[in-house]
Amino acid sequence: MTLTPSTEKTLFYTTFLGNLASKDWYNTSPISQKLPSEVVTAQVSPVTETGGHFAEVFAVELTFDNSPPLSLIAKLVGSCDVSQNYQREITIYEHFLSPLQEQGIITVPKFYYGTYDAETGGKLIILEKIDSVLCGRFFGDASPHNDNTDLQSILGKYASLTDVEITRRAFIDIARLHSQYWNSTDLPSYIRGVDWVKSANAEQKAETTEISKGEEEYNIFMKFARDNWARKAERPNAEFNPYLESIIEASLAQTTWDRFNARFDPQNGHPYTILHSDFYPGNALVGKNDEKIYIIDFECCSVGSGPQDCAQWAISHLNVETRKQHELGLLKEYYESLTTVSEHQNKAVDPSQYTFDMCLKDYIFAAGKWIWLLCICAPMLDVIPDKLYQHFIVQLTDFLQTHNVKADENVPLPRP
Repeated sequence: MTLTPSTEKTLFYTTFLGNLASKDWYNTSPISQKLPSEVVTAQVSPVTETGGHFAEVFAVELTFDNSPPLSLIAKLVGSCDVSQNYQREITIYEHFLSPLQEQGIITVPKFYYGTYDAETGGKLIILEKIDSVLCGRFFGDASPHNDNTDLQSILGKYASLTDVEITRRAFIDIARLHSQYWNSTDLPSYIRGVDWVKSANAEQKAETTEISKGEEEYNIFMKFARDNWARKAERPNAEFNPYLESIIEASLAQTTWDRFNARFDPQNGHPYTILHSDFYPGNALVGKNDEKIYIIDFECCSVGSGPQDCAQWAISHLNVETRKQHELGLLKEYYESLTTVSEHQNKAVDPSQYTFDMCLKDYIFAAGKWIWLLCICAPMLDVIPDKLYQHFIVQLTDFLQTHNVKADENVPLPRP
């Protein structure tokens, strides 16, 4: 298994890169149905200030005879061995995010067009361009992504927004997505992990001994994590510590289907929902015109416990001391948004069925997301450079120690 996309100049890539600059394409393809009128000119330019690692991103400026100009963002991937990742993002936008965005429940860029090539794993997705600042820029020196960056010139008048305030807004917004699909039984299989949960619940009812599709896929993902962790010597500059290594080893030792079944059983107080699953400040924007948080990049979308997204964000970017001081309050903001019906949210989780203590336990257990990431990225120096990898080692270690996680007691399971 590989998770590394490529901007290889495939036929898919070259064809659609050309299409992006062709006014005729906009006027004759399905995207024309979402445009105000016939396109007169189309200009394309590369974008360098993005949070992604793999796709090429282009700014598209369209003009019309009788309508204002329109600014779009196009994300283009040449090929990827895991093509479902890219089909998934398109279908997530079409069937889940766009309806919620139109109702004002979540804030995401408007979706205009998407297509993918199942043979090469190529993908094109076109979204509204938000005049914005990447959320990660507000985290200053706490993020290695900001090294050698003139943050003052990037942030400008928005520099007064703090990392804590950005996190608070992001947690409130992601809770609105989570509440819409809490313990949903209607989630499609293209969302990663849906077959795992469906298979687990079916097995508990039927007591079958057959290996299900979900179990088979789960075992493949866990083997990938174990195999890559076994190659950590390929990252000789990584400074692991005995405590973290013991946690990771204990976590990997528990990657059995039975333990997964027990963990994701709503009947036993372990609910699940749709997750962003790559939720960190590099995948969110602050709108310059409204200062709203716009969440982007849903290609890793999966199912799991909602607080997993919050823990991934906090461990990724929050300064250790800032996290310790504010994480409980931030998680309470998430929980309140999750369990409260408001003008922005037509569904809420029943707080009598999901208490804040349960939310906090899920948040701590969600450190398994970073256990998974450290394992699979151990040999991937081209994906996660040594300095960034070491940053995550330090961040995860402190999070686990803060919450008194022990290898022989309450170790989290790896969470793709």
